Amino acid sequence: MALTLALDKPLAMPPQVASNAMKTSITLLLITYSAVASAQKPAVLSLWAEPRQAGHIQQSFTDTGLVEELRIDLQGEVSSVEVAEGFTVTFYDREEGEGPHSLKLSGPCTVEDLEAVPMGALRANWDGAIGSVRIERSRAPAIQSPVLAVLNE
Repeated sequence: MALTLALDKPLAMPPQVASNAMKTSITLLLITYSAVASAQKPAVLSLWAEPRQAGHIQQSFTDTGLVEELRIDLQGEVSSVEVAEGFTVTFYDREEGEGPHSLKLSGPCTVEDLEAVPMGALRANWDGAIGSVRIERSRAPAIQSPVLAVLNE
């Protein structure tokens, strides 16, 4: 069922009604824009000062690149990490992406306690050893043909 309205002349609104309607439309448009613009990106890397992602000290990153130094309250304190799918993170034991040791993790990956990850000659493990971080997008995995997959099993 359709309703048709025929008008002989254009519908006229008093200036005050037209002004209020315009203000309401602009306000709704601005609210919608600011909600979209302020939407947070998901974290690609999260760090915690306590094992098993516990504790109130946490730092999350949403972009790729080199994080030359961690937040002051996390320097030498990181005990657990989480890397999102599609990203690779390299941890360095010094600031500015340097140091004799590095640890590379590809997501999705969670390390609940860095004390369980051996480091090398200078330190027993990675607990509290992270000085800087490089976050990169992971390369797309190579597509393996079904024949090769069967042969590799």
